Amino acid sequence: MLSVDRRRRPGWPALLFSLLLVLWTAACGDDPAPPPACAGGTTSCNGVCVDVAADAQNCGACGTTCSADEACSDGACVLDCVSGQTACGGTCVDTSKDLGNCGACGNACATGEVCSNGTCAVSCQASLSECGGTCVDTSKDLENCGACGNPCAAGEVCSNGTCALSCQASLSDCGGTCVNPQTDVANCGGCGLACAPGEVCSNGMCALSCQVDLTDCGGVCVNLQTDLGNCGGCGLACDPGEVCSNGACALSCQAELVACDGLCVDTATNPAHCGACGTTCKFDEVCSNGTCESTTPVDLQFLSVSDWHGQLDPLVVNSVEIGGASVLAAYFQKERAQNPNTLVFTAGDGIGASPPLASYFNEEPAIKAMSLMGVDAYTFGNHDFDRGVTHLQSMIDLATFEFVTSNLANLDGNLAGVMTPYHMVEVGGLKVAIIGITSPDAPASTVPGSFGTITIQDPITSAMAARSAAEAAGAKVFVVIAHLGASLCDQATGVCQGPLIDFAKGVNGFDVILGDHTDIQVNTVINGARVVENRSKGLTYARVALTVVPWNGFVAKSSATILSPVKSGVTPDAAVEAMLQPYRAQLAAELDAVIGVATDVFPRGGTVERLVEVAIGNITSDAIRVKYGTQLAFCNGGGLRAALPSTYAPANTMLRRLSAGYASGPPYDIVRGDALAVLPFGNVAITRTVTGAQLWQAMENGISALPAAAGRFPQISGFGFTYSTSAAVGSRIQEIHLADGTPILKDQTSYTLATSDFINSGGDGYTVLVDGQGTSREVMADVLIEHIQNLGTITPVVENRIVAVP
Repeated sequence: MLSVDRRRRPGWPALLFSLLLVLWTAACGDDPAPPPACAGGTTSCNGVCVDVAADAQNCGACGTTCSADEACSDGACVLDCVSGQTACGGTCVDTSKDLGNCGACGNACATGEVCSNGTCAVSCQASLSECGGTCVDTSKDLENCGACGNPCAAGEVCSNGTCALSCQASLSDCGGTCVNPQTDVANCGGCGLACAPGEVCSNGMCALSCQVDLTDCGGVCVNLQTDLGNCGGCGLACDPGEVCSNGACALSCQAELVACDGLCVDTATNPAHCGACGTTCKFDEVCSNGTCESTTPVDLQFLSVSDWHGQLDPLVVNSVEIGGASVLAAYFQKERAQNPNTLVFTAGDGIGASPPLASYFNEEPAIKAMSLMGVDAYTFGNHDFDRGVTHLQSMIDLATFEFVTSNLANLDGNLAGVMTPYHMVEVGGLKVAIIGITSPDAPASTVPGSFGTITIQDPITSAMAARSAAEAAGAKVFVVIAHLGASLCDQATGVCQGPLIDFAKGVNGFDVILGDHTDIQVNTVINGARVVENRSKGLTYARVALTVVPWNGFVAKSSATILSPVKSGVTPDAAVEAMLQPYRAQLAAELDAVIGVATDVFPRGGTVERLVEVAIGNITSDAIRVKYGTQLAFCNGGGLRAALPSTYAPANTMLRRLSAGYASGPPYDIVRGDALAVLPFGNVAITRTVTGAQLWQAMENGISALPAAAGRFPQISGFGFTYSTSAAVGSRIQEIHLADGTPILKDQTSYTLATSDFINSGGDGYTVLVDGQGTSREVMADVLIEHIQNLGTITPVVENRIVAVP
């Protein structure tokens, strides 16, 4: 019996599928298709090549997906912070001002510090202000506009520290029109991105209807609270010049504001409309008083010498040559090469009381040398008037630099070509005001009448008035060059006193105060100003460096350095040497003759001759007493301007001199030029009689400034005296006696006296001698030459002619 298979047989579709499967397997085998080959740096994920270092859907590995507020960075999901912020510990922060993450994540500032531009500091950097422990730029911070806690009103912007009516935070300037790119159909999402007909612009996207808080006004999505054309309702347009604030039209531009392209702006401060509509400042500029000014700090450098006195040749200090015109010129050239924004100043007495190379030729070589040295500005000292205003005028006319004064009155009819009350120089894009001050006691230190009818006004009042005038003219940096010096400085503490210090304490608002006059070195800060005085005759020069923000004159950094211009450190300037050569040749023919030999140096300098008896004072006063056979003689220490031998440089290098390049001593050869270096003023000897009472009064005047140095200090011959500085001024002289010991009483006994015409006319306070007496004799320098020739060999001696007692 046949059996029957009751299983269901497949139909033709199943058979067809089976057949195709057999054919596919035969052709392709059993393995799936291989993944595509990816380029270097990418990985195949689900058949697609991706960069797992940056792909947010496959971050670090296929299938690892970052959250919506994260980004993939170096294969790891990190917070996606906006521009200017950094992810620190799961939070986006601004590391330029975040106290807990200052400059880098986890770098917390200490208590009391602020984070300023990414650095923990005790105070904010220049141009930033501390507001609640955060350093902000109050020139543009909406919450602290112009000052901490001063927020701008809705619709205003903070422009250069002032809340102003301009394009609001949500508006942009598109072709000179303020538009809202979130709602404007012609500029939807950005200038020039227009929506299609029938669409509206809603939150910067072209769409069929407006989003919440926006209203469709004629196919445009607008904010009825701020929109000028639809203020408070569709079609309710503000009048020209008005603004829409909280759905209400407000008045047009306020006082002092200007309408520029439909915006109310302050053209004094608006960087897009600075000074006038459309005048735009550069990215690193601010608009200040209607002028675009840079915010990039400028490095300025000021060089100065004090009381130079025409010291054209180097000084010799411990066998080292220092200073001199060609040496200083070379140093100044090097300084300018390092910083082109350099100015050179001197505060008077660049001429007068000069060595023969200058004085013998009416100071002309000194003025020419300062011009070649690059001096920019000069004010007046007492010695500038030694030869009177007519001579001084010729020096002003000869100079290539500017003379400036702020406290000399009655210049008209006396001096012309003088800048007053200040001199303005633009350097490095900054206006620098130079104020010149002359010491009120200057006339007393010169021959009466030397100032003509010029009078001297109060230094402090004059300086402040000049500063105000210069500031009104746009000055941002203020420099005083003052013929005022320190009188005493404590070597241990560095604390100084004297007219320069008193002046600096009495003024304010100055950046630099450069002193002069007393040969005392000062380097300090008073009332925010760098206060500097050099040693005299080019023994030192000062370099003051300022880093200044141009638009407001803020000094971000300052320093002052006093340097010694050693000759061996540079190659002397050839132009200066060439200018001096004809003068040297003429001088050598007249002043190189040897007049005697000195067994050692007759010292002078460092104010010693203004404090105590010195050998150079003894030989000078002896010369006029011996010449005219008087009982007494004296000269003032301030009239002795050089040692013996001096820095005068004879042409004959075989002579024994202190300077390098000559035969060495001691003994030393003394030449005619040395005598003129000691006595350069051309003073004439005077003979007369004086009573004992007058002599006592004269000597009281001579020592009245002690313990401070003063030019009036007497150098005497034929008599002696003792004094005590513990006694009151005017009662310090204890006794006076003739050389043989005979007392000189304070009575009417008459004595013969030789002195200088300067003293006899009341100079240096010796007014007791202004009684009409006096016979003019020879020039004192010629008398000194004759005296040395007669002696042949001279030896420096101090004989206790002047003795101090407790």
